[in-house]
Amino acid sequence: MKTISEIRKLHNKVAPVFTAAPAVLAEKSPAVRTLSFNDLQRPAKAIDELMACFLPASTPCKPKTGMLTARPGEDEGFLYLIRSGRFDTFRLIDDLYLGVGYGPAIVGLQELFCHAPSRHYVQVMADTSVHALPARRARELIEQHNLWQSASLILSFYLMFMMYRDEHMVSKSAYTVVRAKLMEYMENRDFHMMRKESIGPFIQKTTTLSRSLIYKILAELTEGGYITVNRGCLVKIFYLPEAL
Repeated sequence: MKTISEIRKLHNKVAPVFTAAPAVLAEKSPAVRTLSFNDLQRPAKAIDELMACFLPASTPCKPKTGMLTARPGEDEGFLYLIRSGRFDTFRLIDDLYLGVGYGPAIVGLQELFCHAPSRHYVQVMADTSVHALPARRARELIEQHNLWQSASLILSFYLMFMMYRDEHMVSKSAYTVVRAKLMEYMENRDFHMMRKESIGPFIQKTTTLSRSLIYKILAELTEGGYITVNRGCLVKIFYLPEAL
């Protein structure tokens, strides 16, 4: 058996071989851009395939509080099939608002692989149609109908969303965070208008930025002619620079 000092000497000899390669690869790789909201392409076909398979085995449910979590207790988790209507997603630890979703959608698909306590919850609207399916039964159906590819596509979409959030929310620049939220707001502008939700409060409830900093950045963008805001509502985005 080699001693610690011998292992360190061996590592020092081998290390340059591994440190040189990434530098060469980085020089040949194209510039990596930040993910945009438009990069999040919803896997509609995969969702439809799983919904068609799951719904006959599911049970209609109507939570009294409108709140759904994939693992409500110590028992095995559930998948929730949202046939139609809207729902909001929140981070469980601090109720941070993550965004709005629309049916058809499948909530809790991670229960097929991970049995950890839920990290998020969903708040459904009064007109939302929801069915529940035990995760164990969902696994059986996927195996029976060979639908693992569809399940993987949906989970990959969720992963892309988390990568998008990571790139924009875990940032040294407050402007980068605000910029991403402006584009998200505009993508669902009709929904926010229906809720009478202004751009400032929307950014505040979906980030950890202070109110004063948010409105300072919005004021600079408005004065610079980058956006138009009327009575607090974002009307139009002309151009959002990478940095402000």
